[in-house]
Amino acid sequence: MAEIYSSAGIRIIGQKLELEDISRELGLVPSHVHRAGELDKFGEPYTQDMWLLESPLGKRSELDSHLKWLVQQLEPGFGYLKTIKSQSKIDVFCGYTGIDDGGLSLSPEAGDGPIGHAADDL
Repeated sequence: MAEIYSSAGIRIIGQKLELEDISRELGLVPSHVHRAGELDKFGEPYTQDMWLLESPLGKRSELDSHLKWLVQQLEPGFGYLKTIKSQSKIDVFCGYTGIDDGGLSLSPEAGDGPIGHAADDL
């Protein structure tokens, strides 16, 4: 049986970010936030602020499902994300580990939909 693990999320990273404003404007509760100077799990200080939203679907869900979830959550806030991109770094990240004979495929809604087009603008 194939073992496939995947994940996806969006990070907003920068200095002196208005983390509460990001949550309010996007209408989302982040998976994690931290401020520069706070300590990470190894006791090292973070160098930048970060707002993170990760897909809650679980590692065994298809990558396509994670990306569709992100599109659904973020699409109403794409305009806001464009307004803060000059003061922050915004990236969508994906994780995929597969041990099988197949490959990775994405639906148009996940790979060429709003996230794909928005990523070009962000």
